[in-house]
Amino acid sequence: MTSHRWTPLGGWAIALFALFFVSLSLAACVPTLRHSLPSDAVPESAALTPSGSGAPCQAELPPELDGTLNGYRLAQPEDFIATLRDWENQAKDGEFTVRYGDQPITCSVIAADFNGDRHLDYALIVVNEQRQTSQFRLVLTRGDRPEIVATRDFPTPPQTDEGLVYTAMFLKLPHQLGPAYRDSFPLAEGSSGRSHFISVAAVELWTAPIISPMQPPAALTSEMFRPDTLGERSEVFYLDRGELQVLQVSG
Repeated sequence: MTSHRWTPLGGWAIALFALFFVSLSLAACVPTLRHSLPSDAVPESAALTPSGSGAPCQAELPPELDGTLNGYRLAQPEDFIATLRDWENQAKDGEFTVRYGDQPITCSVIAADFNGDRHLDYALIVVNEQRQTSQFRLVLTRGDRPEIVATRDFPTPPQTDEGLVYTAMFLKLPHQLGPAYRDSFPLAEGSSGRSHFISVAAVELWTAPIISPMQPPAALTSEMFRPDTLGERSEVFYLDRGELQVLQVSG
């Protein structure tokens, strides 16, 4: 019987063939994504939902914000209009889940480090019962005193007995796409601004149905509070080198 000697070339050939076979096997096991991700997003960005412990949505006002509401109080789930409360209790469609994961619609306190100083900052939805209005606030805990860096006021809705709050806010954690996933996102793919946005925490806020100064709050009607209208447009708040940035997204 003729003996066969192991040669370096033969060993390398077998090793390369084995590596090729393993690569093909792994590729067959990878599921196809429903939506393609931009080239500047890492695979983890496909997960739009915060996971694990430390859920960002909180039910109570943080102690460091006590005494800062000035006539307002923290919104409770029953303060949101019936449309949003009903939506909260229904199964969400696929598009909603892609955008916001399993984050609740009736959240009034979001905690995250928005300015990168390793201290929790807060996005709030508060209500003024006397005026029957609601307000969004972005609060940074710079130094010893909280600083409100952005507010958005929401006029009285047409049917106050069904709730005062007709907006919702959602957290984008660092290294998640969040609203950058949408075609209407204004920062171009591959740009440094977009890369920075993906790398930091941000909060998305649904805008009021009426944002034109030509239409006063009295023009609000019940038809504007349908599920297919609410959430049609959003503002996105984040910080870049300590400066507040606000983006407009739609669709």
